[in-house]
Amino acid sequence: MRKTSLVTLLSCSIGLSFFVAAGLPSLPALAQDAAPATVAAKEAPALMPNDAKELMMLAAKSNGLIGADVQPWHLKATYTFLDDKGKVTNEGTYEELWAGPAKFKRSYTEKSFTHIEYGTDMGILLSGDPKQSVEQQTEIRNEFVDPLPSPKEVQPGKFALNRRQAGNIPFNCLNQKNANGDAIGSTWCLDTNLPVLRINIIPHVSQFIHSRILNYEGHYIAGDLQQNQGGKVAVSAHLDSLEPLAAIKDADFAPAANAVPYSLVVSILPDVAQELLVTRIAPEYPAAAQATEVQGTVVLRVTIGKDGHLTDVHVVSGPDMLQKTALSAVKQWVYTPYRVNGEPVSAQTWVKVAFPN
Repeated sequence: MRKTSLVTLLSCSIGLSFFVAAGLPSLPALAQDAAPATVAAKEAPALMPNDAKELMMLAAKSNGLIGADVQPWHLKATYTFLDDKGKVTNEGTYEELWAGPAKFKRSYTEKSFTHIEYGTDMGILLSGDPKQSVEQQTEIRNEFVDPLPSPKEVQPGKFALNRRQAGNIPFNCLNQKNANGDAIGSTWCLDTNLPVLRINIIPHVSQFIHSRILNYEGHYIAGDLQQNQGGKVAVSAHLDSLEPLAAIKDADFAPAANAVPYSLVVSILPDVAQELLVTRIAPEYPAAAQATEVQGTVVLRVTIGKDGHLTDVHVVSGPDMLQKTALSAVKQWVYTPYRVNGEPVSAQTWVKVAFPN
């Protein structure tokens, strides 16, 4: 087996205080001793692009482990879920052998279940309970190995670049823009001297902080992840090992005898989902909320099924008095199915419902 090409770039601790910049999501304050990532000069770009789209494209090509230039790999990580009081509610392990988009073995193991996905030429097969939700576990996996839109997704988009600071640390923060020039979806904050993803902010939902940045064959990956929700740590994850697969053995990827077809679930940006929306039921502004002047935005996480109907809808955040009516209305929304390579697939996204409209 070849020697692993992991190189530690940065190790930093994370603070939980926040600040708000006008018109932009808040950034977490990083520890004072944290410094921007540095690598040998030959690994750093000669000049970081000032154009937002060029920088986004560079970041998309540089972060994560999915790409035509990435050699097969084997990754192991551990994760912990915490409640709003900091108490551990669950923990588990994520492991993946990856030799390509149609040849992988991906597993999530916890005390109560084991979920194993097998990538094959005929689609994804699953060993485990197909009704067992692994949405949060998949988010952790994606933050490690596929944290940014692909270059193909970046190419047609429009982006804005904002220089920002968290504590005394500067960042280049990127947003996608819609046709009106408004920021949509996540905010991705990069180091200023390298296209390294450090913070992924999903507005009104959560923030993923990437620490202990590692370099794997020219690609950046977080050694540690922390997800904050409501100013508190909800998830922490640690990369235990990452190494190349020197030999691809079919036996290592062979599906279990009990494996069954498994529907692929992809994540899509809200503006992409908006274009697919064909039936929107407007929620009623509750009389009690009007009487007490309760206003705000309810954020919901939704899964669009292969037939365009929602198969899962749950509230992420928003005023309690407004959540029920928002949930009831959104459950009735219908979309045009999202397609990958011409085939309909399940897609996860989030929607925001504002009161009053």
